[in-house]
Amino acid sequence: MQFDVSDSSVLGVSGVFVPVAVESLPPKVCRSRRVGLGVWSARLALARSKPGVWFRTSTPMTRSTASQVASDLRCSFRRRLGSIRVSGVLAGERWEAEYGNDLSDSDLSHFYVWFRFVSDSDEVSQ
Repeated sequence: MQFDVSDSSVLGVSGVFVPVAVESLPPKVCRSRRVGLGVWSARLALARSKPGVWFRTSTPMTRSTASQVASDLRCSFRRRLGSIRVSGVLAGERWEAEYGNDLSDSDLSHFYVWFRFVSDSDEVSQ
């Protein structure tokens, strides 16, 4: 089936012919890079300085992002460093991490990650 470009309109619901598409430039969108590059290095360094103490991210995330970050932290000791999406994780470290809503934030679309440093590779191998 061949399409005639000169006839690029269709009959709309109101009985009027409407174009199938219009020329338009896309909007300028700020695309985020990996999850908070640099920010996570600082967060994890803080947690390493106080092993066993729980910390919560200060900025909200979507549910899917918070879930993925928490999973990446929990499983980081089993993964190659290149496959971890959270910057600042060192080889062999063990982290506990959970995600969820914070009672201090009434917006149910805001999710946070709670995390704590458990041990580094030296402690695990002993």
